[in-house]
Amino acid sequence: MILSDHLLLVFGSLRANLRRAALALVGLTCGVAALLGLVSLGQLTRTQVVSSLTQMGTATVIRVEILDVAGKGLYSHQFSTDQAVRLVRTTPGLTAASVEASAWRAQLDGPAGTVFSHVIGVQPEYGAVMGLKVEAGRFIGQRDLDEAAPLAVIGAELAQELFGHDPPAGAKVTVEGETYVIVGRLRPTPWEPGNLSLFVPLTTAQRRLTQARYSQLLRARAADLDRMEETLRAVTRFFKRHSPVFDQLEISYNKAAVQSIRGSITTLKVFLGAVGLLTLVLGGLGLMNTILASLAERTREIGLRRAVGATVGDIFWQFLAEAASLSLLGSLAGVILGWVMLRLAGRLMHLDPGSLSLDPLLAAAAAGLTTLVGLGFSLSPVLKAARLDAIQALRYY
Repeated sequence: MILSDHLLLVFGSLRANLRRAALALVGLTCGVAALLGLVSLGQLTRTQVVSSLTQMGTATVIRVEILDVAGKGLYSHQFSTDQAVRLVRTTPGLTAASVEASAWRAQLDGPAGTVFSHVIGVQPEYGAVMGLKVEAGRFIGQRDLDEAAPLAVIGAELAQELFGHDPPAGAKVTVEGETYVIVGRLRPTPWEPGNLSLFVPLTTAQRRLTQARYSQLLRARAADLDRMEETLRAVTRFFKRHSPVFDQLEISYNKAAVQSIRGSITTLKVFLGAVGLLTLVLGGLGLMNTILASLAERTREIGLRRAVGATVGDIFWQFLAEAASLSLLGSLAGVILGWVMLRLAGRLMHLDPGSLSLDPLLAAAAAGLTTLVGLGFSLSPVLKAARLDAIQALRYY
């Protein structure tokens, strides 16, 4: 039988059983649309969750520290602000870096009492590196750094301990006997030291605080959680080329936090994908039921065709072509419906254009998978139709 004859038989059969074919198409269309929608939403959720978690915490922060190998508290080398700038400029995968100089358990005096806490000298980029957000006022600027200004940005919990309330603009705090003006207050952050610390310009800390004379710590934020190991290697290569004390450096990141985030995202993706595949399987079962019902109604037709010369292969390819046609039509309709759903969801959620879009490769993969699922579920009834005995089929009522 030539191809054109097969096509005529296929579409004639579908037209004769239009309602049943339409129900099968609806099942496949909904399965494809659900799969595309859930996977696309899963990708968007992954991006947003990773962005939120990494901005709030230190999962993507790379820590470079000069170890005190002599054990005397003296350092033969310290990081410079220019080194932090050059690191970001020449190392792919980094978004910001800041040198840090710290004074542990410095005495801080405020209207509500005395607190021994952490004073950190930082660059203006430190807020971006550690995901710190200013709730009131501003963060440290480059001019503050250049002038070694006696200014400070206070953590949320430390502000309550020193002032008993949110400090007003221009409030003052004494650090080791010297007065600093509060220019900003931070929002609460998951990074606990950020809530309990006082942040001052790096140059101010180095000049005024004995403990903070040496900037032995540098922090850098990686752009991509999934490429942390690659970015860490790039940072290591940079310091191997440019640091005279490379053998005293400890370069690391919070591997436990990265693995935890990755595990959560993987679980989410598996769950959404499983739900989408389940919907697709239900569509395949609907197609199989359609083919079985068609077989029951057309048993005499199959016997008549066999009696006048149709081969087992002719019957097999006829029913397989019907299943393939329904699968392909359902796939195309599902892709279109999925695209429309994603566009509507993007508008209803007020997302930026393109943030929730249909990936062409994902659409092609879903269409191909749907076709394979449809053919797989249809194979059993198709083989049953092809193996019908002609005489027994003609006797069927």
